[in-house]
Amino acid sequence: NEALQKWDIENEQLAFQYDWSYAVQHALWRHLMTKDSAQIEQCIRSEPLPKSEGLYRNHPLYCLEKFVKKYEAIWPKDSSQVLGTIRGQNVYPIENLRELHTRDRWYKLGFVVRANEQCMKEVKTSHMSKSEEEFTELFGDWQCVKYIAPKIGPNDKLPVNQRG
Repeated sequence: NEALQKWDIENEQLAFQYDWSYAVQHALWRHLMTKDSAQIEQCIRSEPLPKSEGLYRNHPLYCLEKFVKKYEAIWPKDSSQVLGTIRGQNVYPIENLRELHTRDRWYKLGFVVRANEQCMKEVKTSHMSKSEEEFTELFGDWQCVKYIAPKIGPNDKLPVNQRG
């Protein structure tokens, strides 16, 4: 509390002169805000598992299979990762909730799906998609490797994409 009073006294004039953006950029202010964020996070982590299913929707620490969205999956899904159960459904840590993407999307993000990988999930293809397939395969980050561009020499042909 003394630090906050000291900061108030030293920076009151500067804050009025330079607008409040100066106060927010000040190192002491940032220190106080990170300390506050750490206390909030510690408080959230110290709470027990919620007692009702509805509280797991968009919870910052836990997830249920019931509330997994279309382009998400829980991985790894083994029994060692289960934190508890509620009404017969397993509770997993939020770190196990992963985003899924198509092969093309992973390529745009700089990754390539490994050869012979089984898709994690199949979803119905959007009517907006140019694909003729009825279902779209989705893959997780653990099924991908970083894309390495082919080396091109001075006499080699330039690579072309699907559109030529």
